[in-house]
Amino acid sequence: MRILIISEDPLSTATREYYGPTNVASNFELILKVLNIDFTIIKNPIRIASDSSAYISYFVLDSYNIVLNCAKYFLIACKYDAIVFQYMRGLSAIIYSLTFWLSDTPILKIIYFKPPWWHVYFLNKYFKNLIVFNPKMVEYLISIGVPQDKIKVISPPIDVNVFRKMDKKILRNKYNLESNKYILLYHGRPSVARGLILFLETTEALRDRGEDFVALLSLADVSDDISPKYVRDYINEHRLGSNIRILTGKNNAAEIYNIADVVIFPFLKNSAICPALSILEAMACECIIIASDVDSSCITHVLKNEYNGFLINPTTNDLIICLNNIKKKSHETINDVGINARLTIQEHCSFKKTKELLYSILEDLC
Repeated sequence: MRILIISEDPLSTATREYYGPTNVASNFELILKVLNIDFTIIKNPIRIASDSSAYISYFVLDSYNIVLNCAKYFLIACKYDAIVFQYMRGLSAIIYSLTFWLSDTPILKIIYFKPPWWHVYFLNKYFKNLIVFNPKMVEYLISIGVPQDKIKVISPPIDVNVFRKMDKKILRNKYNLESNKYILLYHGRPSVARGLILFLETTEALRDRGEDFVALLSLADVSDDISPKYVRDYINEHRLGSNIRILTGKNNAAEIYNIADVVIFPFLKNSAICPALSILEAMACECIIIASDVDSSCITHVLKNEYNGFLINPTTNDLIICLNNIKKKSHETINDVGINARLTIQEHCSFKKTKELLYSILEDLC
């Protein structure tokens, strides 16, 4: 079985040497490696932006390139048993799907974002199967006209052998962090939508209340809309240097999760329809998690308030109230929340279970 992956996702890689801030795409490729499936990745094909000036530029100046690319991909596609689309959206997805559809090679599309209703024609015509990571997404796709038998549901895969509970004291010593401090963790891309500014504002509010804590920022190298300079300037301007530690680069995410007393995911916006992998990874490590669910139900179908984590509205006040409530709970209660979090991942998102489902889907596809 030979698989061709077409991806616009610049973070996607199957040859990572570390478990840093991850995404569904990279784990999808890791599953293919575990299955010993021969696959090739074409990253960042010519992308068509959504603004009108880009359309004009594309069709007037780059039409020659798209013809060459489509011709090249048409010939490539014939050599593979199946094609998988990752993070291919809008006009890009339509043009490339038409190209590959003409090659008569079956195409599978992984849906990470809620498609508009007018995409239903292309979803039905060009793609043999659609993979979604949230069971509630099935209802939406059916409502816009996608046949139910075309939709396949799998869970985002988490390697529970890698993401597991570790000795907090040993790890804090390794990263030169005080063993007796209460540590709050933000882990992921520097992004307004992911709540980094809210996290910084909450850190300032806790400092002003006289709380004894450390806010740990484990930031991915790739930034969405907040630069490292902005973060440093914010810390200096608000005199938060004694309360915040920043970790950058290729850190072991499983270790970073285990350092914290509470891992916070204060999302302000989440256009994806699958839960952030960082939340699932932290759950597998038996972490105490505070998360906000906005724009979709992509978190609440996994994370249940006060059972395996804590759900809040994304405001500084709600976040502080939740932190105070967690501190008031008994050690046994908090320990049970962490255990329930890992059990949830083992039951619904284990690498083994997802691997078996995906292999069955690919066999049917080919």
